[in-house]
Amino acid sequence: MHCFLHLLLATTCFFSLHLCLALDSLTFTKPIKDSETLVSQGGRFRFGFFSTIKSTKKYVGIWFNDVSPQTVVWVSNKNTP
Repeated sequence: MHCFLHLLLATTCFFSLHLCLALDSLTFTKPIKDSETLVSQGGRFRFGFFSTIKSTKKYVGIWFNDVSPQTVVWVSNKNTP
């Protein structure tokens, strides 16, 4: 009985964690489009496509969600977008 309870607890924790992580994740069946963004679960960060005032090129990046002006934290291939 003791092993069964541990297995039940571990299974419940695993599926609960999976459900929590899926709320702010991308999947192959639900990608984001050019004008859409994805907000982190805590609401602090935003992920998506953006361009700068000086350029028409698009970047993929992460920036603070509620900071103005937009403060980029990470950019993919910033030298060759």
